[in-house]
Amino acid sequence: MYSIDGSRRIACSSCRRWPLKEVGTMKILVLNGSPRNNGTVASLLRAVAEPLSSRHEVEWIDVCGLDMKYCAACMVCREKERCILPEDDAQLVGKKIQEADALVVGT
Repeated sequence: MYSIDGSRRIACSSCRRWPLKEVGTMKILVLNGSPRNNGTVASLLRAVAEPLSSRHEVEWIDVCGLDMKYCAACMVCREKERCILPEDDAQLVGKKIQEADALVVGT
């Protein structure tokens, strides 16, 4: 696990050696799992995301508004390393998670 200090350096959180590498602009994905856009979870996520948006690229996704289908448990994804079902929002969000440098989740 890694953490960022005020000087924008990354260090291993288990050994606390500084720096492993310099950090530039990060892609941060915020997933709001609450159905209440003005509720406590969304407010807490905004409190985390807003200060970060001045230095980093922050993308916000309201999970409740996504069109997602159920997993068919076909297990083909284990062999092909991707879902074979028609692409829906879950697969798009999965790609965004893989591309993100940091993930903030509120439920």
